[in-house]
Amino acid sequence: MTAHALVAQYVTVCQAAGMAFTSATQVLAMWCRAVGPDTPLAAIADAQLRTFLAGRGPVTHYWHRKHSVLRGFYRYAVTRGYVATLPPVLAARPPQAPPACPPYVYTVPEIRRLLDATARFATPQFRMAPSTFRALLLVLYGTGLRIGEALALTLADVDLAAAVLTVRDSKFYKTRLVPLGPDLLAAVRVYAAGRRARRWPQGAAAAFFVDRRGAPLRVNTVQRAFGRLRASAGVVRTDGARQQPRLHDFRHRADSLIMPTPDVGSAREALGSG
Repeated sequence: MTAHALVAQYVTVCQAAGMAFTSATQVLAMWCRAVGPDTPLAAIADAQLRTFLAGRGPVTHYWHRKHSVLRGFYRYAVTRGYVATLPPVLAARPPQAPPACPPYVYTVPEIRRLLDATARFATPQFRMAPSTFRALLLVLYGTGLRIGEALALTLADVDLAAAVLTVRDSKFYKTRLVPLGPDLLAAVRVYAAGRRARRWPQGAAAAFFVDRRGAPLRVNTVQRAFGRLRASAGVVRTDGARQQPRLHDFRHRADSLIMPTPDVGSAREALGSG
């Protein structure tokens, strides 16, 4: 059995059991490319696994993630007789994980700078309209949604009359309702009006946050854009932590889960045009 064939079988079994298995599938796909998809599983040496796990730097939480995914995969292979035992690197106790990077807590002035900086991303090459970028940042800040949850919102999920967002099949496969405070509701209404004026897809299943062509935004696209935006706005860590401020850190601001939006002026001023 080749690495690729068994990975496909393993992913099918896990997803049939009700697991999303998205990130694990990505890890296994990278591993297949690293060892060669047509390589028989029994021919893959322990040294190859160690090289894949090591990556290019010190042991990180992602090292442990890769180790966990491969260990589960190889345990599946062992129980079905494709290999005799776990490779030594997967059978041994993994090294201690490094301490978690502390979350970054944005200040209100930093949020203002980030919102203002979206106006500088109005070039034709940039895939998001400034109004989309600003509205997305305000929703993340004001609700504590994960970026994937925000980008998964459809027009049907955004009930402006009831001031509620419906977040479906979140991290723990549950659906929840997220209320919008008055300021954030006003900002979302401005974006929604601009979205209609641009004649982007209007069906109930259409993505709420879209790029300039009206296509759904991808998480990686927004994360890369935010890295540029953060640098442009001069929002940087000074505490020596390895990671710079992220979109996910919006969730860790203590009042982001209970306050509607930061004091950024009126919703129309915050969103601007573009």
